[in-house]
Amino acid sequence: PSYRQWVEIQAAQGDRAAVSQLRGWDYRDRRKDRSRTTTTDRCVVLCEPGGTPVYGNTGDLEARLQKNGSVRFRDRRTGEFVCTDYGDRVVFRNHHDRNALADKLDLIAPVLFGRDPRMGFEPEGNDKQFNQVFAEMVAWHNVTGRTGHEDYRITRPDVDH
Repeated sequence: PSYRQWVEIQAAQGDRAAVSQLRGWDYRDRRKDRSRTTTTDRCVVLCEPGGTPVYGNTGDLEARLQKNGSVRFRDRRTGEFVCTDYGDRVVFRNHHDRNALADKLDLIAPVLFGRDPRMGFEPEGNDKQFNQVFAEMVAWHNVTGRTGHEDYRITRPDVDH
């Protein structure tokens, strides 16, 4: 058996140290999962399971590979941290101000749209403002083929009134 399996067997037999080890592993696992949900302070974009992070500089973002395989991006203009790409999700700071959130998503858009076009992504959770701004960013990209937060024009008014 693996070490973890052995510890689980020992814990089932009442070994206090093994139980403590299992609690430690559980705490660590739950702590890691916090970056998987959207909160008032954090936005999470879910990507395809098993996805690969974008490893290169993109747009105004500079990429830095981390020891755990994720990629952290910072804004080259300001030096500020922008987001982390874990492959299966992209995580960044949520903003209470709608315009600030839209600007952040515009900055992150090349990370999302730089993936294989067959791989989908979606906002995690029920944060109305995040979901709305995310939908607008995707609509803008789909209509124009580029990123940027502006009003888009309908190119075929005969189709979409």
